[in-house]
Amino acid sequence: MPTVAKKRTRAEKPVSEATLTLTEPTRKKPRISTESSSSDAQPTTARKSASSKPKNIPATSKTTKVAPSKKSTQESIENAIGYAEHKESLKSGLKDLKEHVRRDRTDGYEEQAEMMTDISAEILKWLPKLWQLMTKVKGPDFKRIQQALVLCTDTVKGMEKCNSRCEYTDLPFNIKITDDDKNVIYKSSECVLDMLAWMWKELLVHAASKNQSIDAMLTLVERRDLAHSVFSLIRKPGSKQKGNEEEFWDAHWSDAMKESASQMCAKRQQK
Repeated sequence: MPTVAKKRTRAEKPVSEATLTLTEPTRKKPRISTESSSSDAQPTTARKSASSKPKNIPATSKTTKVAPSKKSTQESIENAIGYAEHKESLKSGLKDLKEHVRRDRTDGYEEQAEMMTDISAEILKWLPKLWQLMTKVKGPDFKRIQQALVLCTDTVKGMEKCNSRCEYTDLPFNIKITDDDKNVIYKSSECVLDMLAWMWKELLVHAASKNQSIDAMLTLVERRDLAHSVFSLIRKPGSKQKGNEEEFWDAHWSDAMKESASQMCAKRQQK
C-alpha cells in the first residue's frame, strides 16, 4: 500500500516559510491633569475657586533690566577705542619702515614715503573716532584716550626720526572732524604732529572741564615737546579776540571748557 504524505497544517509550516509580525502592545494614553502641582497643596475650597477662573489667560512676566557691570562697560570702551589692534599695526608698520631704511636708504625713499603715508592714514582715520569718544561717551575714559594719543604721537615722532631720505614733514596730509550734525569741528592740511597737538588740547580741556586731573597728561605732552604747540592753540586768558578759526578751532567749546582752558593757561604762566 503506497505511503500517503501527511498533510501539514498551518501551524506546522517551517519557520522559514512563515511571516512573523511583531506588534507592540497597545498603550493607553496617560491622563493629563489640568491642575498645576502647586494647587495640590491647597485646600479643596481653593481648588474650586481656582477652577472657576477664566481659562486661557496668558501669563504675564516682568523683564528686569540688568545694568551693565563696570567690567563690561570698560570692555565696550576698549573695543570702541581699538587700542590693541592699532598698537600692533602701528608698531609693526614703524618697525618695517625703519628696517627698510636700514637696508635701502639710498634708493628706497619712494617706497618709504608710501609706508609713511599708510601709517599716517591709519592715524588720521583713528583721530576723529577718538575725538567722538572723548566728547560723546558718558563718562569718557580719558586715560585710555590719552594712551591712544601717546601711541599716535610716538609713531609720528618715530617716522620723523627714521633717517629716511624722504622727509616725513614734506608729505601732505588732510584731516576733517565733524559732529553728528556734520558741522566741521576741525580741519587741517598741516603736518600730522600739528593735528595731534590740537587733539591733545581737546583732551586736556575736556578732562579739566570734567574736574579730572590733567597733571599726568601735561607731563606726557611736555616730554614729547608738544607743550608750546598745544598752548598756542588756546586763547590767552582775558582775551576777547575772536581769532581765526583755523588758529584755534574752539567754536564748539562749552563755557566750562573755556573756563578750564583759561585756568590752564593762567597756571602755566605762573610757572
